Amino acid sequence: VTGVQTCALPISHWEITTIGELEALAPRTERRMRVPFNLLVRLAAVAEVIGLHAHTWAIGGGAFVLLALAGYSLAQFQSANILEGRFGRILTTMFPRLLIAYFAIILAYGLAKGGVNPLWLVLLGNFSHEESTFIEPLWFIPAYLQVVLLFLGVAAIPAVRRALKSSPWNTGVALLAGALVLRLGTEAITADQITLMRSPLAIVHLFALG
Repeated sequence: VTGVQTCALPISHWEITTIGELEALAPRTERRMRVPFNLLVRLAAVAEVIGLHAHTWAIGGGAFVLLALAGYSLAQFQSANILEGRFGRILTTMFPRLLIAYFAIILAYGLAKGGVNPLWLVLLGNFSHEESTFIEPLWFIPAYLQVVLLFLGVAAIPAVRRALKSSPWNTGVALLAGALVLRLGTEAITADQITLMRSPLAIVHLFALG
């Protein structure tokens, strides 16, 4: 008879087994969808960033959470490339689509406003200190790129990669400690809160924490 499939499990006297009993033997699929915790945190952080820049929420910090999650994602998905020194593959995997969207917004803004600060065009807009503009929230993208490049520059040292491979936890803690030293050094040089919030040397510890 067409459409009839044999059961994967041997069943004795299947011809006299009720339909209900046969259905009970069928494999059950999970009906509840499991959402990773880091995804929930990412969605909450994005919502916070949107709410903050829409001037409806007074709570900041969403961008910093996203930076820590970026470090977590790099460790989760790019560990093999880091240990093998395939940094070009990391950059071509992580940034092309993000940068296409970034430059599309920057160019559209420049055309609409009759110009744009050149720092945005060379991915240094996080140092432009332009407040209350449409593109001001985009500071995160060049800062994110700079932090990743800073980390990969350290990981390019063969001894660091060997340490990451042999003792990832201890090496990660050491990198975090070094990043905190950079943060304290930046604070000693400048008290400008915008610089401390957007400079790669001042926020790389969040990435290292992730």
